[in-house]
Amino acid sequence: ALIRHLEDGKIAGAGLDVYASEPPAPDNPLWSMDNVIMTPRIGGMSDIYAQQALPLLIENLHAYLDGRRGALRNIVDSFATEKAR
Repeated sequence: ALIRHLEDGKIAGAGLDVYASEPPAPDNPLWSMDNVIMTPRIGGMSDIYAQQALPLLIENLHAYLDGRRGALRNIVDSFATEKAR
C-alpha cells in the first residue's frame, strides 16, 4: 500500500528507517523512488544518543529484573510487554 500511494501521489514522500523485511530486497521499488529516503536503522542517531540510551537501558533492565514491569520506559510494543508480565 505504501509503494502504491507514493506512486500515485496520495503520500508525497516517506523517510524509512525500519522495514518489514530487513534489509529490503535489492529489487524493492523503494530503493529507486525519488520521494523516499531510506536509512539503515540510524534515523534516531544523534550526538546525545549514547548519553541517553545507555542509562535508559540500565534503568529498564533493573526494572525488568526486579519485576517492576510497569516502570519500563519507552515501550515500543506494549502488547508484547503485557504478555511478558
